[in-house]
Amino acid sequence: MITIETLVKRYGQATPVLRGVSFAVDAGQTTAILGKSGVGKSTLLRCLAGLEGFEAGAIVVDGVRVEGGKSPRPLRGRVGVVFQTLELFPHLNVVDNCALAPVVVQQRPRDEVVAEVHALLRTLDVDSVAHVHPEAMSGGQRQRVAIVRALMMKPRVLLYDEPTSALDPSLKAEVGRTVREVAERTGMTQVVVTHDPAWADAHCDDIFILDETGLTKTKNA
Repeated sequence: MITIETLVKRYGQATPVLRGVSFAVDAGQTTAILGKSGVGKSTLLRCLAGLEGFEAGAIVVDGVRVEGGKSPRPLRGRVGVVFQTLELFPHLNVVDNCALAPVVVQQRPRDEVVAEVHALLRTLDVDSVAHVHPEAMSGGQRQRVAIVRALMMKPRVLLYDEPTSALDPSLKAEVGRTVREVAERTGMTQVVVTHDPAWADAHCDDIFILDETGLTKTKNA
């Protein structure tokens, strides 16, 4: 589902943040990328999501190939992102948060979109908060709603940026269960950027370590 070939990313004339990174992720797998702060984990995620370009190498997602120096926009329709801060609109309830992009960007009929939102909310056991605003939900509920919102754009790959950062152990475990449920109930290919090796070992099929020399695989499914 994902292939990254000798990816190079730099900012200006500085030393590259990513130096020839290569790896592959099979369809339906949940893969963790670990590494110390500043090594380029979030940069790699942003390149994979099509949010930033890169200078050399290539990214292939579900058969769509983008090479260094080219616009990364073709990747965006195939990759969804759950950001660390979740980015839910506080003035909208859950259904409206999840329906906004499909209706406005994809110009799909609202009735059809709302029915699909409710189906996904039921899949992730949060349909009870369908008409609630984000501030009235628990952290775990907000996480699941953010995942539903990303899934509504029908991506082929779902990325998570540090989903367990600053969470207590019980909430970390809840995030892990959610990631597993997404894989089991939707078959989604997932990549999780995290700094927590114990969490990754417990909840991910494959684990890669990112450092200054590239990516090293340390766990196979």
